Amino acid sequence: LMQLKQLYDNRLNGLQDQLRQALEAIQNDELIKAMQNDPTTENFTELRIQEIIEAVFNRENEEYFQRLTEQLVEAENTIQLLEREAQQYIDNLNEVSAVSNRMEEQLKKEMKAREFYEREFRSIQVEYTEQSKNFEELFRTVSYTHLRAHETPEHLVCRLLLEKKK
Repeated sequence: LMQLKQLYDNRLNGLQDQLRQALEAIQNDELIKAMQNDPTTENFTELRIQEIIEAVFNRENEEYFQRLTEQLVEAENTIQLLEREAQQYIDNLNEVSAVSNRMEEQLKKEMKAREFYEREFRSIQVEYTEQSKNFEELFRTVSYTHLRAHETPEHLVCRLLLEKKK
């Protein structure tokens, strides 16, 4: 609303300036002065005044249209610049989206690989535990008495010979 009021005030001031210019041009026009002094051309004075007023208003209209044209060109340039910037933002957004999608796919692959390795690790851990138990059973220590209880006559001869050497 304020902008509209300002436009109205500017236009009103412009019209007042045009009227001043027209009055000044009429008062300073030598042709009008000459026509008013000559009874044969006195009737054409009104046409000359109309010509001056039209010239002043037409000049202002041309200036106004020139300003509007310049503003339009400036607005079009701004729009083109904004469109290029918007396209750059869209391109950047598409690029970020593509990178994000690739990272998401890579993350999914890595998570599947991690799950696989965790399963393998647990499987190896279970197998290791079982093997450890088996190993302990195979190589558990036994008492000397226990060994002697299973001694065969051949073992006894070998043992006695070894003890005799010492």
